Amino acid sequence: MGKKSGPPPPDYTAAAQQQQQSNAAAVMQQTWANRADQTNPWGSQTWTNQQAMDDQGKPMVDANGQPVLKWQQTTTVDPQLQAALNSQINVQLARSQQAEQMIPQMQQQFGQPIDYSGLSRWGQGPQAGNLQATTGAYGFGPQTQGVQRGLDFGNVQQVQGGAPAMQTAQNAAYQQATSRLDPQWQQQQTQLENQLAQSGISKNSDAYTRAMADFNRQKTDAYNQATYSSIGAGNQAAQQQQQMDLALRGQQVGEIGQQGQFANQAANQAFQQQLAQRQYGLQQQQQAFGQQQNLGAQNFNQQMAQANYANQLRQQQMQEMIQQRGFSLNEMQALLNGQQVSMPQFGGYQAAGNAGGVDYSGAAQNQFNAGMQGQSASNAATGQAIGGIASMAMMFSDARVKQLIKPVALDPRGFRIWWFRYFGETLPRLGVVAQEVREHAPELVHEHRSGLLMVDYSRL
Repeated sequence: MGKKSGPPPPDYTAAAQQQQQSNAAAVMQQTWANRADQTNPWGSQTWTNQQAMDDQGKPMVDANGQPVLKWQQTTTVDPQLQAALNSQINVQLARSQQAEQMIPQMQQQFGQPIDYSGLSRWGQGPQAGNLQATTGAYGFGPQTQGVQRGLDFGNVQQVQGGAPAMQTAQNAAYQQATSRLDPQWQQQQTQLENQLAQSGISKNSDAYTRAMADFNRQKTDAYNQATYSSIGAGNQAAQQQQQMDLALRGQQVGEIGQQGQFANQAANQAFQQQLAQRQYGLQQQQQAFGQQQNLGAQNFNQQMAQANYANQLRQQQMQEMIQQRGFSLNEMQALLNGQQVSMPQFGGYQAAGNAGGVDYSGAAQNQFNAGMQGQSASNAATGQAIGGIASMAMMFSDARVKQLIKPVALDPRGFRIWWFRYFGETLPRLGVVAQEVREHAPELVHEHRSGLLMVDYSRL
């Protein structure tokens, strides 16, 4: 009595399909659990779904025939918050539009150098008065002619305004800066035009216009910087000129004073001898001279105050011009640095899981292994060792268990050689398709009990 064959192998393919269906159901249940609606004092968040459509407008279903859902999340804020949000958006839009409208004004302000020609002139320093002694019945007479009664400051150095020196220094500094900037920017413009031409950008294109506009803005900024530097050099030169004039004048006034003091010391001896007799007259002369001196000092102080006022007025005008020059830019920055729109926050949600596809390749392999085990048991019972050895050369080549990549050759017998992957694998293989081989060499193809086709590669 022959040996019994092994038990029939289980249906691994059906088991894999059932497992995939169970995984898909679990993922669907978890997805629904993760799509909870939320409501808080700031608003609400809700979920809706509908069946997804393919590119042809047909409803999409998964491998189990279940509809594929397309989820949509909707956030709704509280009406009061929505009104505030709309107001913020409108305010921000209006501020941005207003700032955009101010760009031409800002460009016009920065595109022109500062012109100081219309400002008030610098104040001139006052001249020292020429004091005259008062002579009368009680004067000293010829015996006191050696006394230096008045100081002559008419020939001392005058304190000139710094405007000429400032303008000369400004022009020199600006010409020095532009002598370096002109060839540099001319070379950069030529290089930019060549670069744009080599890039295929024509002079009438928007790209060429934008590139040249950016270049001109940079060039204008460079020349504006040269203007600012020349202004600083002019102010410094004006201050230095004034300081030099004042120092020279002070030195000359001191020398005149020393000369007068020396003369007075020489005449003082004679004056002391006549002091008793001419005391009354001397007091009268001193009183008149003091009045004249006070009047000269008052006039001097008034002229000095007028000069200081003129200088302060000019400096204030310069500051106002510089402030006006950047006023549009400051306004734009103030408009753009406004309140930002914020949205209410809600809790996050988990992404849907992946149920995975049916592992046909693994199921087929398990089915094959089970079939091989059953075949081996049958061969052992019947003694068909040769058939068992031959079956080891059989390989599943059914198109239903393969992912075809591309054909690489044509067999002389008429079927193709393919690069392919078994479902579930990542590395490609080289082989044939059983359905194509059966059309041209049916003796090489065998049908497995699972219904899948196998090819005898030992004969292939």
